[in-house]
Amino acid sequence: MISGLPVELIERTLFLCWTMPLSMADRIRLMTSAPLVNSSWGWIFLRVSSRDVYVPCPSFAHHFLQILRPQSLPNVLCRSLTPKFDAAAGSRRVAELLHRFHDISAPAVPNLRRIHIEYRDMGFDCVFDNWTLVAFPPQVTELELSYSFSPAMPPWLRSTLRSKHKRQTDRPPWITPSVRTLTILGGSESLVLDMVMTCPNAQLVTYRCSPHSVV
Repeated sequence: MISGLPVELIERTLFLCWTMPLSMADRIRLMTSAPLVNSSWGWIFLRVSSRDVYVPCPSFAHHFLQILRPQSLPNVLCRSLTPKFDAAAGSRRVAELLHRFHDISAPAVPNLRRIHIEYRDMGFDCVFDNWTLVAFPPQVTELELSYSFSPAMPPWLRSTLRSKHKRQTDRPPWITPSVRTLTILGGSESLVLDMVMTCPNAQLVTYRCSPHSVV
């Protein structure tokens, strides 16, 4: 019991809050406020946030890499990773994050199975322009890419960003052979075709092409 509440109830509550589709500001607010309730809440929140890691901004990507140690909770417990970047942050940070997994001497995040990259206010070419997935962790079997645009973005600019994607050649720039489940939300048909080429062993492909995806 913590403050009169069962540990299981607190953990379930924090899990439901943590896994909600929060905005960047709301997620950062939760990350900074939950540990301040008391030390027990902080410990439970660390476990919850270490299992499903969200990267709401580039600075946290750097912080996450700094705390990865062989016996650290994030390294041992992490099963899913969700970087969320917008046009200001740039997708290059995503590529740097995945590359760094390979630079760490000890095997990093051995239980990581799912990566979900959220792009906001960005075109479809960014995943290829920055070679985002060239150093894809081999233990990951699920990959999801989702694209959305802020309500303030003018429709003409949104349309321009979506139309910029050019099909890759018959030979993809890289392959991610470990991916068995591929999901693409808010992308274009050409992006789906290109990503299928990079995931030759995908057994399940799910996509939803929506030109009006807004968050």
